[in-house]
Amino acid sequence: MHKALRLVVVGTGRMGKIHIYNAATSLKVKLVGVYDIPEKRKEASKLVAETGSKLYEDWHSQVLANTEVDAIVIASPTHTHKTLTLDALESGKSVLCEKPLGEDFIEIQMCHQKAKEKGLTLLIDWNRRLDPSFMKLVSEVRKGFIGQLQIIRVSGRDHPVPPLQFLRHSNSCIFRDMIVHDVDLVRWIMNSEPISVYATATSCLPELAGSGIYDTATALMEFKNGAVAMLDSARNACYGYDQRLEVFGDKGMLSVENFPSNGVTWCNENGIKKEPYVWSFPQRYQISFRNVLEHFADVVLRKHLPMCSEEDDFGIYKVVSAMSLSASLKRRVFLDEMNEKFLLQQNTNHKL
Repeated sequence: MHKALRLVVVGTGRMGKIHIYNAATSLKVKLVGVYDIPEKRKEASKLVAETGSKLYEDWHSQVLANTEVDAIVIASPTHTHKTLTLDALESGKSVLCEKPLGEDFIEIQMCHQKAKEKGLTLLIDWNRRLDPSFMKLVSEVRKGFIGQLQIIRVSGRDHPVPPLQFLRHSNSCIFRDMIVHDVDLVRWIMNSEPISVYATATSCLPELAGSGIYDTATALMEFKNGAVAMLDSARNACYGYDQRLEVFGDKGMLSVENFPSNGVTWCNENGIKKEPYVWSFPQRYQISFRNVLEHFADVVLRKHLPMCSEEDDFGIYKVVSAMSLSASLKRRVFLDEMNEKFLLQQNTNHKL
């Protein structure tokens, strides 16, 4: 096995670009090539020229059958994730995939089952687990700094507002697209599953009024030990990318605040002025995205333990599905209800 993980990045959108540039400058990864659909190849050609990699136009002969490729990073539109993941695993390539891995429980299960059958790595980009600030906070929680954990508060407010075409897409559910990362954070900190959730969702943007597409949401997660997590999310933070985390216990509190675009503070007789927050998630999570790619290489080549497991992927999906159901039914949803739904879905799928 080579010292650097040889990979192809699929997709040249926002996440694809992030992975391409990180792969091109990492010592642990070698960017072999980039693949995208025909209408995206003009952009792909520019990225290939910048990074000195290759542009692949045929998925099967140039990517899947390529013996110089160890792994594939999937950053294509969400509805393609399951099919591309199964193709890659079947061809003997490990996979790092953007969320969601699949559009339902069965698709997620199929992908993980294929990875186990082939003895390959399948990792989802839960990048916040490798953000230095969040890693430090979780480490302090584990050491007992705050004592008995009682309350977690997470605010996630996007900037800029995504294109309406994206929001109108069936996969742009605010729970599965945005709050899903906050759910991952909470589960990671708590190291357990919630027993119930209660969620609300509304459309505050005039363009989305009455569309059933939500741009603002809140959720409450209750845990068996009495701890609660409160999450709020919005698509339109006009002041910059807003991501805050607070963890409270009987011995203290830990928090991660927003990142300014730089650290300068102006003070004079007129008051105090600080720089605005970073523009959006690529700037806020620049380090963690690079860390995920290099962690993927360590898992594949050096057999490091993955940052998250198959159980995490299922658990996260179950919680956000419960939140979506709660917002729809306007009531509290117990996670046991979701277990019953997934079991029914699994049995129905087997009958088909």
